[in-house]
Amino acid sequence: MLVSLIRAIKFALQNFRRNIWLSAATISIIILTLISVSFLGFLNVLTLQAVEAVKDRIDISVYFKPEVTPQEVKAIQQKLSKLEKIKSIYYLSREDSLKLLKEEHQKDVFITESLAELGNNPLGDTLIITAYELDYYPLILEALEQSQYKGLIQDKNYKDNQAFLQKIFTVTDKIKKIGWIISGVFAIIAILIVFNTIRIAIYTHSEEIGIMKLVGADNWFIRAPFLIEAVLYACIGTVLTLLILYPILELIDPYILSFFDNSFSLTAYYFSHLTGVALWQFAGVLVLTIAVSFMAVGRYLDV
Repeated sequence: MLVSLIRAIKFALQNFRRNIWLSAATISIIILTLISVSFLGFLNVLTLQAVEAVKDRIDISVYFKPEVTPQEVKAIQQKLSKLEKIKSIYYLSREDSLKLLKEEHQKDVFITESLAELGNNPLGDTLIITAYELDYYPLILEALEQSQYKGLIQDKNYKDNQAFLQKIFTVTDKIKKIGWIISGVFAIIAILIVFNTIRIAIYTHSEEIGIMKLVGADNWFIRAPFLIEAVLYACIGTVLTLLILYPILELIDPYILSFFDNSFSLTAYYFSHLTGVALWQFAGVLVLTIAVSFMAVGRYLDV
């Protein structure tokens, strides 16, 4: 058994060396496939991180009509705070709202003059609501719309935040679709190249294979070298991909750090999940190369 395995490995290494340029092309396509799929995974991680980053910054500002008294607003605040989906409710008085408005638009002459002409405060009190999860905000808005407080509310500002989140998901979805198409193209090319590499190897060793069959070699002994060659492609492709990914991530990591205010590093994430990334890459390529090799041997050998 051990002698047969050693012979199969020796035979596989001979195939690899004799068709070195084709082997190099096969490994190159495997690397490109793995890199494109890896970046799809990294994109998914970045999307989740982006959502988490804005999660604590998103809230609903409920603006009440000026005629609604602070006592009424505070009573509503107490009732809403009992809802399980609401994390916190901050009360912002009309005086503080006016102060913030003046600070934000102190260079806007039109707003400044308009407020001066009005004389009195045109704003009402505000409740700033934070939910535990992003999915809860539409439910909270629906509850407010169907409550007895509907007539007291002047406006709500969640639509802007909702549009911002929608843009994140829309952009990432488009990038993912393009990424899957690119990965699919590379995977198809990899399948074709591996298939033809094994086919050429079979043709090159046709006489040796014929002798093996004549002396009674079983089917698995004949298939083994080609399957080992497929494992070799998977090993080399995975290792080189992991080595190539590092400088690429180092190059783009400053932009990632800048976007997340130095709270998330893609390179650090890569190293912390290196074992998992390597195993998934190796397993995926191994399944692909072995399956294609098995088909190639079955297709072109009468065994």
